[in-house]
Amino acid sequence: MVLDNIRTCYKDMTDAEKRVADYILSSPSSVVRMSMNRLSEASETSDATVMRMCKLVGETGFHQLKISLAMELSAEPEAPRASEGPDEEPNDIVEFLRRTDEGILSISKTLDSDAVHQAIGMLRDARTVFVFGWGNSSVVAADLAHRLARCGVNTFTTESTEYVLRSLVIADPRDILIVFTHTGQSTVSLETMRVAREQGIKVVLITNDPTSEAGSLADCILCTGDQDELLGDFGITSHLHELVINDLILYFLTDRGTSINSGHRSEEVISHWKL
Repeated sequence: MVLDNIRTCYKDMTDAEKRVADYILSSPSSVVRMSMNRLSEASETSDATVMRMCKLVGETGFHQLKISLAMELSAEPEAPRASEGPDEEPNDIVEFLRRTDEGILSISKTLDSDAVHQAIGMLRDARTVFVFGWGNSSVVAADLAHRLARCGVNTFTTESTEYVLRSLVIADPRDILIVFTHTGQSTVSLETMRVAREQGIKVVLITNDPTSEAGSLADCILCTGDQDELLGDFGITSHLHELVINDLILYFLTDRGTSINSGHRSEEVISHWKL
């Protein structure tokens, strides 16, 4: 069990690693809903320290530690809560929506306006826009690709890793790749970005962790911000922040008289199948 592993390895940790361990041991249920950046701030350490501690206790990374922690906690009977606090789960619809609203507004603290406009410029100049997300992120990648196509942008998206890699190998340097990866640690996404860079293709990264390895491979990073994981981190993590980024891209791509008007032709074709 991960908590036992932390206690066993505690004596071998540095002072900074012990602060991370102390925080996890004192509030494991909160850590399951945290991003790595949020944990490093809470423990007054760094993302690198969090990663070192995770590997020291036998986990491959922070995401894997959270999964192990969630499994361990779900197997234990839930202790009664002494009181409701700011980190407790909301118990009514209004509170849930309030927390969700606060999360969306927090994007403005981490999203770089210049990076948004850089991404828009890359989109306008692109011949083909490859949009990729692996696993859970594939749904937001498909959302952006389909809506860009509706605006008249030539897009390519697929959930097949082999298909996207083969397509990138024969792509043109005028193309761009947009990658969605929440943690920035997906090996499939990293390999996709590396292939794109080898082909001279610019990469736009949409992620929660701009300091990850994926961040080092990107030409432009759009940070979704720290998320209050009300749905948990077990395959049902909210994609609301990524979808808001999609809306931002589409809004500024088509705003102020600079819209890509070829999208009207696609609407004419599709209209034949609408009542």
